[in-house]
Amino acid sequence: KHLIISVEPYILDSREYSFLQQVKESTFSVLNDVPLENEYRINANKIRNAGLIFYYSDLSLGYGNWDQWWGPGIHNSLVMSNNAEGISHYFVGTLDYKPVVGDLKYYYKYMVSEAMHNNANAEYFLSAYFFNLRYKNIELGASRHILNGGHSDLSWSLNDAMNVLFTKK
Repeated sequence: KHLIISVEPYILDSREYSFLQQVKESTFSVLNDVPLENEYRINANKIRNAGLIFYYSDLSLGYGNWDQWWGPGIHNSLVMSNNAEGISHYFVGTLDYKPVVGDLKYYYKYMVSEAMHNNANAEYFLSAYFFNLRYKNIELGASRHILNGGHSDLSWSLNDAMNVLFTKK
């Protein structure tokens, strides 16, 4: 009654044919129209948009790796989009818009990612919140996103990432 389980199996079947790739130089050497090397290819078989949500009344909290698309999305007015694989994260917020009074409604989400690793293998996190008010067809929102950590000489933990939006440290 107060639990949502989400799982999206994903299987990608691709066929490749050998061909002679033209060598590109200078400006055109970095275009994305060439095959990726094996180390950069996407894992074709995985589970996406998986997670658990516990909800009661107007509050929800959970853990998952869902894609993030924040904002109304009208004429590309997105506040944040990872536009890629979902980011494993913890969150607290509302599942949908909740009424305040009359036609005025609100929606919010506060999230902190699991540790990710940069090229130097240092841990970093994404901490973010999104708050939106809607009155009929008018929306007003605020958000903040912080990528934190990421330096091997900087001690940073999940607890630090959870508090950085409040403490600004």
